[in-house]
Amino acid sequence: MVTKRAFLEILRYNTCGNEPPPGSKESGDNPEEGTVQISRVGSSKDVFYSDVKGMEFNFSDRVSVFDRGPIPVTFTGLGAVRCSIAAILFEKLDAADFRTHFRERLDEQRIAVTPFNIPELDVYYPQAFGRLLPLEFLFRFVATKKFCSRVEGGAVDRAAIECLLSLDEDLVPGMRFQHPFVECSTKHQAADTYVSDEEAARLAGLTLGQLQDIYKVVARAAIYLKTLFRSVGFDLCDGKIEGALTEEGMFVIADSISPDELRLTDSGGRSYDKDPVRRWYEECCADWVKELGEAKAKAPYDKSGWPPYSAEPPPEVIQDLLWRYEAVRDALSIKK
Repeated sequence: MVTKRAFLEILRYNTCGNEPPPGSKESGDNPEEGTVQISRVGSSKDVFYSDVKGMEFNFSDRVSVFDRGPIPVTFTGLGAVRCSIAAILFEKLDAADFRTHFRERLDEQRIAVTPFNIPELDVYYPQAFGRLLPLEFLFRFVATKKFCSRVEGGAVDRAAIECLLSLDEDLVPGMRFQHPFVECSTKHQAADTYVSDEEAARLAGLTLGQLQDIYKVVARAAIYLKTLFRSVGFDLCDGKIEGALTEEGMFVIADSISPDELRLTDSGGRSYDKDPVRRWYEECCADWVKELGEAKAKAPYDKSGWPPYSAEPPPEVIQDLLWRYEAVRDALSIKK
């Protein structure tokens, strides 16, 4: 247990992968803020829970690519941009009668959210409203090359895809669906993997009927977000939504929504996500990317053998990523 002040100090030290300062966990409690328990330190945000104030997300200036964890360099200002985008989108989803865990924006980098237990990680809160589901709900409006290969290989039900296409259309990369295709991957595991509906329902403790009802909510939310982004000049190609189940069995949109979770492009096809950083590594650190891919293939669930980042992206790449996130935030702010 640590105080909020000590927690934020830990965040500063963890930004570039360093250890917390000695003694930071021994600070006394602040009665006005409540006792703070660190829940999770992620690549894009950190979570802490206060007995008095509940749960808060602190969006970080860190970036992770290729599932390797945070790059050892700070993207100054990114956390505040992420926070703005997430707050705006949650507010709009709430106004459109979707249930979300969002409560309010607290400051430049923090939002307050409803706490949910995470049984798979043995994380429980005194004031939890239910449980997070151990799944990522993936939606797509456009078929990618990888997705087409999965369909051809039998990993995705072709019949479920064909009903989303117009008559006489063949499934090819770039094909647009009339309605979003929704499927699941695992969550809270060393490596996220696609799973069948039957396996997803089993992992989440749901019936197939409950899972299909959640798919309908995810599809509606995806259509709502696509319409919203279209109105400000972006095309939503695909994305992921995470969710929770209340004690009463109601599905709640949870976690975060930003370009970290969405694939957005403009009319010229330019992406508005982490693509500049990914491309830089692919072009300038090709040997490292190849080595990482080989390590993943040998041990997909054990990152200890994966090679660390071989280099840090230069300032111009960092600024390019920041510019893209800021463009999304500014467009949504004007719409707001």
